[in-house]
Amino acid sequence: MLKYLRDCTRALVPALALVALPVAASAETPGADPAGPPIWRVADEDTTIYLFPTVHFLTAETQWFDANVAAALASADELVTELPAKVLEDPASQQYIMKVATLPEGQSLRAMLSDEQHTAYEAALARLGLPAQAFDRFEPWFATVTLSVIPLMQRGYRPDMGVEKILESKAPAATRSRRSNSRCRCSTNCRSKPRSPI
Repeated sequence: MLKYLRDCTRALVPALALVALPVAASAETPGADPAGPPIWRVADEDTTIYLFPTVHFLTAETQWFDANVAAALASADELVTELPAKVLEDPASQQYIMKVATLPEGQSLRAMLSDEQHTAYEAALARLGLPAQAFDRFEPWFATVTLSVIPLMQRGYRPDMGVEKILESKAPAATRSRRSNSRCRCSTNCRSKPRSPI
């Protein structure tokens, strides 16, 4: 159970959204293989930014790193992700999430539920093979996020196979951003000087 909670804290990432782009920039959606991820190329006279959505949990069998993604990454001077992997893996970050996710002393998640909700909730936990008291000490939002992630993990989806994790492992060290771009709430993007379009 503790392993589930540790893994799930790494998945608490804001919903994907595209970065707000300058009015002067031009955007285009190049043709792409339907099997691969869509990639948007935004450029002005001296900068090119490649944007594409990310999925935080994938199976080892999922094939998404195609030639278009590889070309964008290879041409990039900087890789910016929603939240750098080092932040997600930082014990201090995980401890903070657990701190804010824990209910005040004397409160219980199940005690907040109506009889009907209580029955449905415990049935859902049982289907996942979890004890009824698994999330008693946690805030409803944390239980909700974790319960949405556990079924994926049970089906072979893994955070270490997520798009950001793979991109950071494949990107040259010089292109890896050391800062979070969560202020912009942007999806993964690779910035570079103008090169041939994808």
